[in-house]
Amino acid sequence: MSKGQVRPVIFWEGFPVCGLIIKSVIKDYPDIKILATKPSVPFHNLELILGRTVQWLQSPNDIWEIKSHFSDRNLIIHTGWNHKGWLRFDTYMKKKYGAKVVVVVDNRYKLNIRQIIGALYFRSFLRKIFDAAFVPGKEGIQLMRFLGMPINRIFVGNYGAFEDIYYEKNSSINRNNEFLYVGQLIKRKGIELLIRSFKDYRLKGGKWNLRIIGEGPLRNICFGEGII
Repeated sequence: MSKGQVRPVIFWEGFPVCGLIIKSVIKDYPDIKILATKPSVPFHNLELILGRTVQWLQSPNDIWEIKSHFSDRNLIIHTGWNHKGWLRFDTYMKKKYGAKVVVVVDNRYKLNIRQIIGALYFRSFLRKIFDAAFVPGKEGIQLMRFLGMPINRIFVGNYGAFEDIYYEKNSSINRNNEFLYVGQLIKRKGIELLIRSFKDYRLKGGKWNLRIIGEGPLRNICFGEGII
């Protein structure tokens, strides 16, 4: 299938800044449709930077209610495989229009009970839905192989920096000495450990500051001397 024949629709749950890498393919696929739910850590001028309007969904499962809007799509790319609305939409689009479906997964291989059960579910029900998987790197490949996806159907490159907004403005020589954290302020990210470690560092005479950029339920613990 040539580029001119590919009509993709992309869905990203909680559209992240790294999703701006989509802009690099818009010129090749000007007919692309982009859907997303709002990010938990919003950033300004997303659509302006992207150069494309995003269709915002209240919930990922809302896709089923508007399925008729995408009858011309032949490539579906979406994050996650536990939203019933998307799985239903994938199945519908494959059967009625012959669309190909690519699932985007950023989980790591852990070989825990959840993943063992997930492998049984994936091999029994989901393998026939997904034509390929898009993962960040080696551990993503390992997980998808464990789940039952053939190696030749697994592609890497998920996540990356959009160079038009991530570039060095000032020389590091002219910057203040500080540690920088950018991300969600949630327990899974180790924020509590970060704050404790930084406070220990300052008590022992450390002079650098800690700059925290992000939002989340643990914002209330992100305070103290040297925490910006």
